[in-house]
Amino acid sequence: MAATTAQVLPAGPTLRLLQYSPAWGAPSVDPRCTKAQAYLRVCGRSYEVEDASAAAPGWSPLLLPVLRDGARAVEPDGLYAHLREGGIDADAKLSAEERAESAAWTALVEERLGLALLYACWAEEDNYAAVLKPAYAQRLPLPLCLYLPWTMRRRALSQLARREGVAYRLGGEALEALNTRLTGRGSFFASGASAAFSYLTAVLRCPLPRDTLRAHLKSLPALCSYERSRNAVLGALGGALVYAVGGEEELDEYAADEQQ
Repeated sequence: MAATTAQVLPAGPTLRLLQYSPAWGAPSVDPRCTKAQAYLRVCGRSYEVEDASAAAPGWSPLLLPVLRDGARAVEPDGLYAHLREGGIDADAKLSAEERAESAAWTALVEERLGLALLYACWAEEDNYAAVLKPAYAQRLPLPLCLYLPWTMRRRALSQLARREGVAYRLGGEALEALNTRLTGRGSFFASGASAAFSYLTAVLRCPLPRDTLRAHLKSLPALCSYERSRNAVLGALGGALVYAVGGEEELDEYAADEQQ
């Protein structure tokens, strides 16, 4: 099931991003993959996307996103350092103080909101069974479609030492902090913007039966408006990145929710 799509961006050596497949109108079921796409667009670099379902042998579906830069395959932990070493740096024009602030917001999003989202997706039995398991399995061949979701859940649960109330409290605090920042200044610096957009998109788009995070996020209009406006900016750089699943009616309903 080949799912490779080219993004039309300024010229440069083509980078290939292996990611988990799109879902629910988002570029990927995994916010880390969405963040990688957003980051590359902000940097103005051409890239191609290859879904894990179409990946060549030798790629590990447990370690995504993976960046293929020529003959080199860069795993998630080293992806952004590799890009910066090659002159692809979303924060290149920032001062030292601004870079530190951008890193702080990125850490807040990924460590606190990311932890809460991890709990919601993998520790909540209803959410895992109804949404996450089929989303990861639907485009994979046997036996990988059976093995991958189970293995990913085991890995996620091993990282979750916190109870439900603590996880959602941390996620809620992160959302409130992001909302306060946007209400006061209206934006984030470049790499912080990519992280915020990717995780907000995941929370808004993932149709979890137990949607504690989504309900909290939708009570914060500044964050919902930011997700839409940031998507418009990224879309102008390389075509639609996030789209409505159910057509115009769903998009109108989504916009109306944000304005309430």
